[in-house]
Amino acid sequence: MQKSIERIAGESEGVSYEFPLFRFTGSDKAAPSAYLQAALHAGELPGVVAIDALMPMLARAEAEGRIKGNLTIVP
Repeated sequence: MQKSIERIAGESEGVSYEFPLFRFTGSDKAAPSAYLQAALHAGELPGVVAIDALMPMLARAEAEGRIKGNLTIVP
């Protein structure tokens, strides 16, 4: 798993927003990829909780070589 912090510019000068991005690299380049994003709008917390529960499972699956396609996750 690779973690990075992405930054996007805001509408006003000097304003920017940062968010974490997690990438899991699959073992099969031909396998489909998936993108998961939680809390697109403020207050949408169930998705954040779901991804928080999913992350340890994905880390374990990656360690065991069970992730085939690439995964990009934005909690």
